[in-house]
Amino acid sequence: MMMRLLLAATICLSFAATAPAEPASAETKEVVKYQLLEWKNKHTRNNDDAEKLIKAFKTLKVEMEVSDHGNHKDVKYRCPKWKQLTVKDHDTAHQWEAWLKKLGFTTIHEH
Repeated sequence: MMMRLLLAATICLSFAATAPAEPASAETKEVVKYQLLEWKNKHTRNNDDAEKLIKAFKTLKVEMEVSDHGNHKDVKYRCPKWKQLTVKDHDTAHQWEAWLKKLGFTTIHEH
């Protein structure tokens, strides 16, 4: 399940997301705000999973530390200041919100 959410988030990064706080286009209406005060750690199963997570966190401007253990990486992350991600539609906003919550973030997506 986590891999599906991570894959969906990676796909959304490629097609729907822009830098946080910047609208994707004039038609963009959906914003997801997110924050994570305390450090969390994600033990990835392999380096490909880690790289997808790292790419997503870089796009989201999340602080992170990566520990390389050869066949996998541990990604320690936090986001103490509120940030926001602007996406193209309501469904995409809910996908991002679910993915962020699964990783421990506090999110706000108002309707």
